[in-house]
Amino acid sequence: ENRPDRPLFLPSNAETVSPSRPRSRFAPIPAANPPPAAAAMDMSAIAARLGLSGSRPVVRKAAELRRLCDINFDSSVLGIGEVCKAIICLEIAATKFQVIFDRSEAVRMSGMSEKAYIRSFNALQNGLGVKYATLHFYSAS
Repeated sequence: ENRPDRPLFLPSNAETVSPSRPRSRFAPIPAANPPPAAAAMDMSAIAARLGLSGSRPVVRKAAELRRLCDINFDSSVLGIGEVCKAIICLEIAATKFQVIFDRSEAVRMSGMSEKAYIRSFNALQNGLGVKYATLHFYSAS
C-alpha cells in the first residue's frame, strides 16, 4: 500500500505499536483490563463440580454475592483468589437457601487449607454483611 499521505516506514497500525515491543501484523491488541481468571470458569461450572447445579436460585444468589464482593471491597487484599471467592459465595448462598453443601470438597477445590478457607469465609461474610445459620456437611471420604 503506497499512499502519499503516510510515510512508507510506518505500519498501518502505528498508533497501537509501542516502540519497546513491536507487534506482529496479525497479533490482536490486548484489552486494557483483562477479565478475572475465574471468568473462564463461571459460577455454574463451579456449582456443577460442587453438586449444586440443580439449584438455580443458589447459583443466581452466589453470582449476586460475587458481584457485591467485586463492588464493595478488594478481595485480593484479603488473599482470596477468584475461584475461592466464587466457592465461598456459593457456600453462603447454599446456607441461605438451606441446601446441603460439602465443605470438604469446597476446601479441596479452593486449593487452600481448611483453616485459611474458614478465615476467608468469615472475612467475606463479614465484608458482605450477611449472616446465615451455617450448616456444615462433611463427606465421609
